[in-house]
Amino acid sequence: MVQRSKTRPYVPVDDILGGYYQIYRRLFFMFGIAAVYFLSTYLGAPTWLALIVSGLSIGPLFRAEQKYAFNRVEAALSSDEK
Repeated sequence: MVQRSKTRPYVPVDDILGGYYQIYRRLFFMFGIAAVYFLSTYLGAPTWLALIVSGLSIGPLFRAEQKYAFNRVEAALSSDEK
């Protein structure tokens, strides 16, 4: 049987960075998807393929954002415990 790795729970991101995180989050996703599109076209992919690749990058961007939020919350909790 396949062993599943331990997954991280969903972390609410409302209070990170003093409430400004919601603004940074929108900019991160907007520029992240645009960066993947421009990188794809720079590497020689046709426009239709670059659009598909940038659309498929939304999932990994959400995962990276949750990893960042989890690390920030863990750092805040560990500093409160000291």
